[in-house]
Amino acid sequence: MEAYVFVSTTNPGPRAAVQAIRKFDGIVRVDALFGGPHVVVIVHADDLRALDAVIDRIVDLPMVTDTETHIIRCIQDDQGRRNKMSDASTGIGKVVVNRSMSLDGFIAGPGDAMDWIFDFMAPNEFPDIAAATGAMLVGRRTYDVANRMDAGKEGGSASSGETYPFSGPVFVLTHEPPDPPDPKVTFLTGDIGEAVATALDAAGGKNLELLGADVAGQCLRRGLVDEILVYVLPVLLGDGTRFSSPGLARMDLEPLSSTQSGAVTILRFRVRK
Repeated sequence: MEAYVFVSTTNPGPRAAVQAIRKFDGIVRVDALFGGPHVVVIVHADDLRALDAVIDRIVDLPMVTDTETHIIRCIQDDQGRRNKMSDASTGIGKVVVNRSMSLDGFIAGPGDAMDWIFDFMAPNEFPDIAAATGAMLVGRRTYDVANRMDAGKEGGSASSGETYPFSGPVFVLTHEPPDPPDPKVTFLTGDIGEAVATALDAAGGKNLELLGADVAGQCLRRGLVDEILVYVLPVLLGDGTRFSSPGLARMDLEPLSSTQSGAVTILRFRVRK
């Protein structure tokens, strides 16, 4: 279960409150609000007792003067189905590493092969994840692989007719934009932090999805990632591109969910900061 906690602080105080709250277990997102000494927090817990324990820690902070808590209620549609959007987005855009991975830890096979993924899942299998995504930030290598797949009409490419159901802006981080440029994407050449800020702003309150081992690694090292979403596939590749880029230090994660869809195990983690 999750709750929104609206926090009033001393002035000045929001910055200190945000920094303190981010260290607590169970925090999905915390940000200061414009226009006053206020902070909004999204808390995740397995039950009400655990949720109260997290909120009590927030209340006990010396700069906190008042709190107001609202439990998030899942709304079902006319057919009684749960709104899947609530699983993928909280309404405040998050930076999410999104990867398919073999059981032995590879996100691409030898030669950057990606076709093995579609032996286990269709590109459009998780429309709720796509619906929660407002923009993508992609590495140049991943962009080039996608173009190669498109040229070969490989499964999952645009030319194959089976694509990820996403229609938002795509940004590619690169040192050398192609000439002529690709009108379907926006190329960014600056700092990774600036690139994330630009793409997240374009996401319009939805999530920013990171694709590519190098881009994801840079963002993880800079503390820019909120969540990691992994589709674990039942295959051993033996070689290829690893999930974690070289040089990445230990990083503790908080499990948020684990679900099964056919042969795919979907794991979601919050990055502890």
